[in-house]
Amino acid sequence: MKLFFTKIVLIAILFMPSSVFPQMFGQNKVRHQLKWQVLYTPHFRIYFYNKSEFLTNFVAAVAESSYASLSRELNYKLANPIPIVFYKSHADFEETTVSPQIQPESTGGFTEMLRDRVVIPYEGSWEELRHVIHHELTHAVTREFFYGGRFGAAFSGISKLRWPLWFAEGLAEYESLGWNANAAMYVRDAIIFNYLSPIPDLRGYMVYKGGQSIYNYLQNRYGREKIREILWKVNSDRNVVKGFEDALNQSLTEFSDQWHTYEETLWWPEIKRRTETPNYAQKLSNHLKWQNAINNSPSLSPNGEEIAFLSNKGYYFDIYLMSSTNGKIIKKLVSGQRNKELEEMHFLKPGIAWSPDGKFIAFAAKGNYRDKLYILNVRKSKIVNKYDFHLDGLYSPAWSPDGKKIAFSGFKDGLSDIYVFHLDTKSLTKATNDIFSDASPTWAPDSKTIAFVSDRQQYIYPDHKPPKDFKVYDFNYRYTNIYTVSIDGAVMRQITDTPYINDKSPAWSKDGRDIAFVSDRNGIFNIYLKDLEKDTTWVMSNLLTGADQLSWISDLHRLAFTSYYHGGYDIYLKRDFIAEKDRHPKLTPIPTNNEIHSKISPEDLNKNVPFVVQNIRRMSNAFRSFVFDEDFKNGNVPQWKLPNPLKKKAAQKNVIKPYRIKFMPNVVTANAGYDQWYGLQGLTQLSFSDLLGGHQINIQADLLYSISNSTFVINYVYLPRRVQLSAGLYHYPYFIWSKLGLYRFRNYGMTANFLYPFSRFKRIQLGINFLNITVKNLDYPNISKFSTKRSLIFQLSRVTDNSVWGAVGPIAGSRTNLSLISSPPISKNSLTTYAVMGDFRKYFLLGKNHTFASRLSFGESWGKDKQHFFLGGVSNWINGNFYRYMPATSISDYYFSHFVTPLRGYDYYAKTGTGYALVNLEYRFPLIHYLVFGIPSVWGLSQIRGVSFLDIGSAWNRPKDFRGIVKSASGKPQFKDIAMGYGVGARFYFYYFLIRFDVAWNTNLIQKNGPIIYWSLGTNF
Repeated sequence: MKLFFTKIVLIAILFMPSSVFPQMFGQNKVRHQLKWQVLYTPHFRIYFYNKSEFLTNFVAAVAESSYASLSRELNYKLANPIPIVFYKSHADFEETTVSPQIQPESTGGFTEMLRDRVVIPYEGSWEELRHVIHHELTHAVTREFFYGGRFGAAFSGISKLRWPLWFAEGLAEYESLGWNANAAMYVRDAIIFNYLSPIPDLRGYMVYKGGQSIYNYLQNRYGREKIREILWKVNSDRNVVKGFEDALNQSLTEFSDQWHTYEETLWWPEIKRRTETPNYAQKLSNHLKWQNAINNSPSLSPNGEEIAFLSNKGYYFDIYLMSSTNGKIIKKLVSGQRNKELEEMHFLKPGIAWSPDGKFIAFAAKGNYRDKLYILNVRKSKIVNKYDFHLDGLYSPAWSPDGKKIAFSGFKDGLSDIYVFHLDTKSLTKATNDIFSDASPTWAPDSKTIAFVSDRQQYIYPDHKPPKDFKVYDFNYRYTNIYTVSIDGAVMRQITDTPYINDKSPAWSKDGRDIAFVSDRNGIFNIYLKDLEKDTTWVMSNLLTGADQLSWISDLHRLAFTSYYHGGYDIYLKRDFIAEKDRHPKLTPIPTNNEIHSKISPEDLNKNVPFVVQNIRRMSNAFRSFVFDEDFKNGNVPQWKLPNPLKKKAAQKNVIKPYRIKFMPNVVTANAGYDQWYGLQGLTQLSFSDLLGGHQINIQADLLYSISNSTFVINYVYLPRRVQLSAGLYHYPYFIWSKLGLYRFRNYGMTANFLYPFSRFKRIQLGINFLNITVKNLDYPNISKFSTKRSLIFQLSRVTDNSVWGAVGPIAGSRTNLSLISSPPISKNSLTTYAVMGDFRKYFLLGKNHTFASRLSFGESWGKDKQHFFLGGVSNWINGNFYRYMPATSISDYYFSHFVTPLRGYDYYAKTGTGYALVNLEYRFPLIHYLVFGIPSVWGLSQIRGVSFLDIGSAWNRPKDFRGIVKSASGKPQFKDIAMGYGVGARFYFYYFLIRFDVAWNTNLIQKNGPIIYWSLGTNF
């Protein structure tokens, strides 16, 4: 009888929900309270906050213009307005409450499918913002087009129509960009090096650029209307592949082959016309050998002997120092993405600047919520200063030749300008101060003039300033030129003037006569040289893929740059750069050059869509009816002009309104049935939140005849501020059959959780659980009586996590969790226990996809009802085995229990006690890249990871009785209270499930037992 009840309690514990206490690991979002408002337009509700009205007007204009284009493309009109959640910086965007994930630097925006919410940030460039708006609206509009506008349409429709990423992302890229030099570079490289996959197999970044190429090919071969026909066929057939095949009258495989042939015909001849980057300059980094993707932001030291650069060769983005002679890594200067001061290293907008004496470097990074300027001592590899200017973004610092100033590009409240930081006075001034996007500053030798990149066209100070009523959304900001400006902003000069072409990355010669820069004038980003005195431009390269991020020391005849080649970015050094002046008289345009440059048309792509309110006094009521108004649904909307951001806020009160919390469903599912034994049953899941996701209500109810037999959980989550709160009620019944009848265990109570993040990588969390547990025999209520047990449980934890994940688990970094658990006596029937638990994990990167993982876990409990620890087996063990039943005299003996895994080579409960220690060591490596089967049809597994492991652990009730190693009868040492298992295994995905397969043996040092085979689910520790 006692053993039976122990087993019942243990099973109940095993399936207790993890939501009772806060999560064990994971990184954090450090949120700051924002005051939200809403701007209503005919087709959008734009949510914005503190001092971003100016930016929001641009978002509104571009969104309406993008929708007009998409509506024409699809021949479709929206049924409901689309919500756009807009953040005025990427730092704010990363902490969004719309999604639980932390948005990395590489994410420029996303569209949440269930409620069709578009979430986007501003990052200092009008063109980048326009692109991401149009891209994400393509997702949002096509989502409604395919799934309908009603709530839950996408949730139910996804099972009937799934979008391959190449289909969705390729369409969004093509609709927002057309064809451009960047896409041409990626596809050209993939064709030349034969890694462009067939259409169904496109992966990674090629779903964007390869997908973009697919739609470009469709338009070139069949015309623009064919894209619309395909989309309508897909909608009709409810199948992407069939829709393509019906519209094209051929299989997707045949179309894929034709697309490949088209791209090969375009790009193979270019090999003869161009110079491959390694044949033009010395390759210093090696992404193929290092098995990484990005080595960029090269910066030559003043003596030209060393190069500081940014790389993810160790999975994190770090700054390294290499020799400019042979590319040998001298040392790592900065370890990024591991602590709160260096959360992000800005690899998309990098910049590293040397001080003139070569002792320091300056760089920008996101640290503790905001972008900051950092100064690093090169010899000591130590950050000696950091400066927080309270900007929304800060990029690309440049140190002046006199050593007294650092220029950088920064933006605040929508204005992107060139800033100058004066090191002696610690003052900050602006060299530019206007509406245009200014970036990539570099100093003239006199330390008085700065060259930079801008979209300002002819608006040059002091002669030509934009008018007061200037609207950037009516302006063609889609191409850039090189300009110079004095540090006080009084004098400005346009250096290049190339409409519909992008010039960027200026680098000044030591004598101040020339500026080197990069331009896509022939469809490839090549290097050019501008003679400022003679006003002549020289072509300095004829590259096959392209160049970027120049660092030039002209008197030493060295130019460092970044180039994308053979699937990754590397650092190159060009010696005798000036000698290239006469070698490239004229560059032949690539075959798609006209497509790249003719696509930018202010008339077609920047046209503002006007709409006017018929009666301004009735505007407020009109906007309230947008969702339900039939005229609106039919497209009969009144005209309205965007509010002028220069006007006072009072003039906008009929357009902009405060954000109000209104709960709407995210997920609502319900199922009902009848069982001959239990009667009426039902399962209901409801999830509600406000539109911003900061307030959430989650309800789960599993009805089984009556409330006492049913499961329900009600939980409220509060996320808008730094302190994250949750509270809820729960009731969990468990039913166990026995020879004595049916027993019901009821666990019910209240929970509250508090989480305070110090940074992305560190937090404290407190969980409080008021728990009641009762047991009743439903068949024979009078056989045995059990008193209700009550407990008030506190768990205080300190958690750190800066790990980087691979396909099946962490591969680098560390994770720690130290917890104190207390359940004090609150009544005569309460359970009383205290415990301390620790879990420390460290991951050592041995090479690409090779990791050594270590873990130390321990715990000790005390009190009247000590917590028990059960060692053995693995988590989520399918059909797991139990080593033995636990002796027990009451429920309270084992209610506070904790399963400790993995201890492979053993079954569950192999070691038990009120204290424990466990060490896990694993070597993780690539095992099989592809495994293809032919039965019942062709299918396969990929990225199968191997593991070899050693687990050593023990548990005890009284430490003084612990005996780790003793001598056997033969005098040899053997384990007594220590358990050790070892073996090998594999990890792979099967559909959506991550499968773990392990074969393990155990040993006491004298003999071994096994093997035991484990099939389980989930990630590695």
